[in-house]
Amino acid sequence: ADGKARAKPSGPAIYFAFDPPLIVNFEQDGAVRFLQVTVEVMARDAETIAAVQQNAPLIRNNLMLMMSSLEYAQVMSREGKEALRAKSLAEVQAILERETGGKAALEDLLFTSFVVQ
Repeated sequence: ADGKARAKPSGPAIYFAFDPPLIVNFEQDGAVRFLQVTVEVMARDAETIAAVQQNAPLIRNNLMLMMSSLEYAQVMSREGKEALRAKSLAEVQAILERETGGKAALEDLLFTSFVVQ
């Protein structure tokens, strides 16, 4: 077991909340549904949070496009929400990888509010 591969990140967690919440609409059985999600990201260094802030418009755009293609059943189950969270984290990490050349180390993405109507 490689100690470097399993090393725990150092430093306190730093959070950044996307404000306002993301609101997308999607169709379910002919009815229009709305999803409102408050998204926060977590990193251990201020440089990563600064990179997220600098790229917030692109991140918001990509997350909204991804979420607007969801189906109602996907967002109603815990498994669906976890899958969306993982996919959203991967999307943000890919943006940061591309925009910072791999210098930003985003650790997690959290949904702190999740409302479906």
